[in-house]
Amino acid sequence: MKEKRSRQNKIITIIQEKELGSQEELIGELLKMGEKVTQATLSRDLREIGIIKVPIEGGLYRYKLNPEESTSIDIRFEFLHFVTGIIYAQNLIVIHTEPGSAQGVARAIDRADLSLVLGTVAGDDTIFVAINKVSNTPKMVKYFEDVLKGEKK
Repeated sequence: MKEKRSRQNKIITIIQEKELGSQEELIGELLKMGEKVTQATLSRDLREIGIIKVPIEGGLYRYKLNPEESTSIDIRFEFLHFVTGIIYAQNLIVIHTEPGSAQGVARAIDRADLSLVLGTVAGDDTIFVAINKVSNTPKMVKYFEDVLKGEKK
């Protein structure tokens, strides 16, 4: 799983830094970073990350993160691949992850801009999520559990 996460982070970095319009170009850039990938794997990664092709001048296209989908895809991806457990008390939710994955999951939660979440603090494999009211904590736990089951978008 760490290899996939690392590869997808490289893809995001490349797309944010360069104007690329084909998978061949993207595969070439990944090779320069020491990442060997097949076209099928790259296609799957682009879909999971939420990468789209947008038109630019001259009838050409370039890859870009889809702002409408990337946060929901991001949180689903992070939860499905790295979250191992969720517990809570009062207005604090504790999310356990695979070692080294907490910061990526916390970032996805923060990017999702959930109105009941005040903020996150991440260690190596544990995240504290502060909820705005004790009464809202069960709602957020349910939301996170549904995302973990693959039921929320």
